[in-house]
Amino acid sequence: MTVAEADDDLPDGPCSDCEAKGDGKDNDESDEPITGCNDLLDNDGDLWIDEADPDCASGDDELGYGAAECDDGLDNDSDGDIDAESHDYLQEILFLYGAEPTGAFLLELMRAIDAEGLQSQRFNILQARILMALDRPAEAAPVLLATLDRFGADKWLHYYLAIIYDELKEPANTETHIEACLQLDPDDPDVLNFLGYFFADNNKNLDRAETLVKRALELSPDNGFYLDSLGWVYYRQGKVDLAIEYIRRSILRLERDDAVVRDHLGDAYLLKGEVDKAVEEWERAQRLDPELEGVAEKLNRHRVPQHPR
Repeated sequence: MTVAEADDDLPDGPCSDCEAKGDGKDNDESDEPITGCNDLLDNDGDLWIDEADPDCASGDDELGYGAAECDDGLDNDSDGDIDAESHDYLQEILFLYGAEPTGAFLLELMRAIDAEGLQSQRFNILQARILMALDRPAEAAPVLLATLDRFGADKWLHYYLAIIYDELKEPANTETHIEACLQLDPDDPDVLNFLGYFFADNNKNLDRAETLVKRALELSPDNGFYLDSLGWVYYRQGKVDLAIEYIRRSILRLERDDAVVRDHLGDAYLLKGEVDKAVEEWERAQRLDPELEGVAEKLNRHRVPQHPR
């Protein structure tokens, strides 16, 4: 189930093999979903019941979500991109109506549904995404771990757990889950970059980090964040000129200025011995994010005090 599906858009035409409401047409006057297909196929492309949910039979589906009555009590349908849908719809709702009140409202509804015994991987992921959006990663982790235990390995479960453990500063768990994610989808550039940047940030496995980020850039050559990651790998390797080159290229490719990237560029300039340029970049980073860890300390250490005349 997704928030987007709650709109209950009806298909434009009849299911080719079924007559759902007697005449085989989409009678939109009552705004009721078309149900009753008996071949277990999605014949009209509306993401309703299909072979991805082999244990389900169509029935009265009041919300038009598709798999209406699964006799195994599980949500077997993994159609759709839960990450894209969460980003496009959930994040938009939280932004428009306020993250805290809207998130609390949604979580209360979901707990009530959960208490009825719903077993749905997508539902659990959505619940965890809400908690993550509310900056409650420690509460989101058990939801995802229980889902992983119940439904088995899944790319997005591992990906979100890696993000959560990175926020919680648990690097061993972060690495475990992003490696698992990479095993499931070895050509996802975001996953490749995540692991490569993780290695660089922790100053380990730098040769592999370079390989991972370069592969991500092969798949998405103009991605500013990947360029910064490669620059950060070069910084860790002591290749300062390459580090500066790629981090500066990153800034040109990003849609908006980024405090972390500016902080990286400042570190690279310091490594080259260009302290004034380093301070300038850290000052930019601090303006963008006054709370960015470590920047204030660097400025206090390297900025030349301005004496009044």
